[in-house]
Amino acid sequence: MSAKEFTIPSEPLIEGLSHTLGYIVKQYQLAGLVGEERNIAQVFLTCETRHLPAKYRRHVIPQGETGAGKTTLARNILKPFRSDVESYTRMTGAGLDRKEESLDGKILFLEQLGVGEPTQLRFLMTEGELTILYAERDQSGRIASKIHHIKGTPVFITTLVGAEIDPQLLSRVSTLEIDQSSEQTKRIINRKLEGWSTNSTEEEWKTLAPISWIDEKCKQLGPYVEAIKIPFAKQLSNGMPPLLSMRRGTDRILNLVAAIAFLKAALGLRPLVEMKLPPGVRQVHIIALPEDLNDALYCLGDALTESVSYFFGRSKELYDFLSKKNDRATTKDVSLALKMSQNRAREYLNILVQLGHATKSKEKGTYYYEATSHEVPHLELKAAFTYTDLEAWFASNFAPGSAELVMPPESRTGFTDPSSVVMVEPQTELKSSTIEGTVPEPSTIGQIVPDLSPDADTTITTDNETVPSNVAKTLGVDQVMEKLHALRSAPTRNHYIDYAATILKDQGKAKTLIDQLEHDGQLINDPDGKFRWTR
Repeated sequence: MSAKEFTIPSEPLIEGLSHTLGYIVKQYQLAGLVGEERNIAQVFLTCETRHLPAKYRRHVIPQGETGAGKTTLARNILKPFRSDVESYTRMTGAGLDRKEESLDGKILFLEQLGVGEPTQLRFLMTEGELTILYAERDQSGRIASKIHHIKGTPVFITTLVGAEIDPQLLSRVSTLEIDQSSEQTKRIINRKLEGWSTNSTEEEWKTLAPISWIDEKCKQLGPYVEAIKIPFAKQLSNGMPPLLSMRRGTDRILNLVAAIAFLKAALGLRPLVEMKLPPGVRQVHIIALPEDLNDALYCLGDALTESVSYFFGRSKELYDFLSKKNDRATTKDVSLALKMSQNRAREYLNILVQLGHATKSKEKGTYYYEATSHEVPHLELKAAFTYTDLEAWFASNFAPGSAELVMPPESRTGFTDPSSVVMVEPQTELKSSTIEGTVPEPSTIGQIVPDLSPDADTTITTDNETVPSNVAKTLGVDQVMEKLHALRSAPTRNHYIDYAATILKDQGKAKTLIDQLEHDGQLINDPDGKFRWTR
């Protein structure tokens, strides 16, 4: 293994996008993706939300015509996370009903959304649980009712060709429009020609190693996130139209802001509120800053206003055509005017009808479509928030002595007025934007996660407590075990590893220690799903 240091440039690499997200997008482009800056950022951020509580998880659907590059985009972005990806070409309701493993914290990737996809997906995405009542023969041969539970909220990613989509599913996802411009096509052609004519010396796994490390940092912080707060959110009220669709549209916009804040917090770039709780228990509130809103608006781009009203793909183009036409239009009229097949025009017109953007009538065997008259919403989302505002917000939201406001040195850039920031030294160690990771060997490309193995795995035993010897050199055995026993139980094994890492100051040694304790039967998964001590 060779150590390598990844440094996120302090200057933005993509105009309009913060240096953190710009760096991530550029790494994916170096690994082979062309253009698609907004879509790369959104899909990546959606993947990272799998580490957050279910209410913050996002779902996206890249949309475009056949051959536009939707699946290529998704598959390339998913490469660093493949150990958490469940990928399917097709999914049936019966198959989902009989699934035994939890989908919680997984990325559920369906290559292409079809007309017959199971409606159960909607409930998993929002409720995080399916309860299925089914009939089955018992041992005596009698038919009896049984109940099967599927728990866990996955991050759902799929692709869509055309416009055939369940409106209820559409209201739960963010649709991304693939760049199908001639300029983008030319860039892709040039990249392909370059690939055929030159020999690249840069290996993909090395290019994506920083992405894997960033994901690992998000994974470490995620279990402790109690909430992500946007203190300036009320300032956005005047810029949001009072449309019914905004009831869910507001959450979709702010969830993207929250995802961006989480990413930056994991890299030590955002203020944190650390709750003062008993030893072994940690709860964190992440604070979003105006820069995160600006990043979200960049990612959403010009389609923000359209997506609020559930326009996607070319549906707004069809709506505008119907609105300007003095008379009703047929599928053939739309097909000729917008240069698309009649089947595709019919799909878009039908979804406009389902979403209330058009009406449909039939005369003498021919269907006619007419746009409904309503004002297209206008969104103007701006906010100002200084360090002084943060101090006032913290004082009004947390009782004295109940929490600590932690300001990492690199978080000042996210405020409206960075010069107003007065740095407060955190009690806990925080990483800067300089990433110290380990580049994996080519054999690890299947998962592309930096190796965190300890220096040695020999062990010593004292008073029936088995501890790796390299751990014992750092702290006394009794001291290590006493500190670990303070955490009686935790939701997952990773909680114990992260807690041990805070004691040992070494993630690899912490993992070795927990592995050994689990092997010796001192730590177990109990029937309630908790990871706890046996004594």
